[in-house]
Amino acid sequence: MMKDYINIDLHPVQAKDYIWREMDIMHIDTHFTSNSVDEIYASHLFEHLSHYEITTLLFKLHGILKPSGKLIIITPNFLRMILKLKEETSLKEFSSVDIMFLKFFSTEDESLHKSIWYDDIGIWYLTREGLFEVKTFTFPSELEIKLEAIKI
Repeated sequence: MMKDYINIDLHPVQAKDYIWREMDIMHIDTHFTSNSVDEIYASHLFEHLSHYEITTLLFKLHGILKPSGKLIIITPNFLRMILKLKEETSLKEFSSVDIMFLKFFSTEDESLHKSIWYDDIGIWYLTREGLFEVKTFTFPSELEIKLEAIKI
């Protein structure tokens, strides 16, 4: 949850001093007018989308962002997750990373995660259609990546 933002989720949690809208993110363009949003902060969203959904959503986000509007994306960094899994795996016990990694690949309906993100993949998605210019990518935690981009 973020103050001073309109928080969007399929299943919003109501909290005092926060603005919430319940919506399917794939229909965001029906809730906001073109060129009306200053900044979009998408935390742990894009890894739940397929390639087609990511591409479609990026076009929709581009449409509602103001000129030079900012898009911030935070996702798990799957390359670091795999390396951490390799470092921590033992035959005697599972770590939380092992369990998280197994869940990623073992959901029957593939609803948990549909795409793998790391810095190069994030940059590719954001720049390949000429929609965004990536300004920075950082690692807010050991297992996350944060991409900040500007609408072109």
